[in-house]
Amino acid sequence: MDEPAVFDHVVDELTARSFEPLVHVPAAHEETYADVLDRCERHEITIRGRYPDVIGFTNANRVFAVEVKGRATSCAGSARR
Repeated sequence: MDEPAVFDHVVDELTARSFEPLVHVPAAHEETYADVLDRCERHEITIRGRYPDVIGFTNANRVFAVEVKGRATSCAGSARR
């Protein structure tokens, strides 16, 4: 599964859990991730100089961050937290 598809599934899961995801998508990739950007607000938050793909709050006001990874050559994808 490619990264945009994994990203979309991650946002689906977080939304289903009533979490509030904010996404980081560089301007060069706006078209590829248009579906995700239509559904989520953007963030510019860094953690040690890096931008997590997804960051936000749980329904208990806990902070979460997810780095989304996809693989173009297989049906596997992952999201790490």
